[in-house]
Amino acid sequence: MKLLLPLILLFTTLSIKAESNTYAFFDNALTLSLPSDLNLMTEQELTKYYSGQKLPPSSAFANNDNSVTLTLTQYPMQADKKSMRKIQNALSGMLRKAHENAKWKKDKVINEFGTKVAIFEYEIETIGQYHYYLTYALPIKNQLTMLTFLTTEKNIKPNG
Repeated sequence: MKLLLPLILLFTTLSIKAESNTYAFFDNALTLSLPSDLNLMTEQELTKYYSGQKLPPSSAFANNDNSVTLTLTQYPMQADKKSMRKIQNALSGMLRKAHENAKWKKDKVINEFGTKVAIFEYEIETIGQYHYYLTYALPIKNQLTMLTFLTTEKNIKPNG
């Protein structure tokens, strides 16, 4: 199954250029079209920013000031269309517990790309800080795969 996810990467801001680059992941099972302002992180950058995580992302992108990032992480957990509702419920509980003060916009499963996709969209605002998260969890090659978009800029959000 080949998935094309351009929807999370079309931003509504003038600070991100209209040009895009296309990338393929997981043996071409996932193709993303990303604004050219997002640069693929090197192995050294991945280590620098994500080495403290139990399972760091396999790939990540960031703009020049790191105010916008996109990470791709494939977990060693079986996932398929039938299991996505159960996975969504488990992830929802963990995310809501970890981010108790978040303002939730989406927490659901949709039918998209020939499979079921869990979507988590929320904002966290504290004094002097803002974080907007949009995470897609879906089965790719029978493994749970998460794409997480994060920005610290209020004026940058994906379309769609």
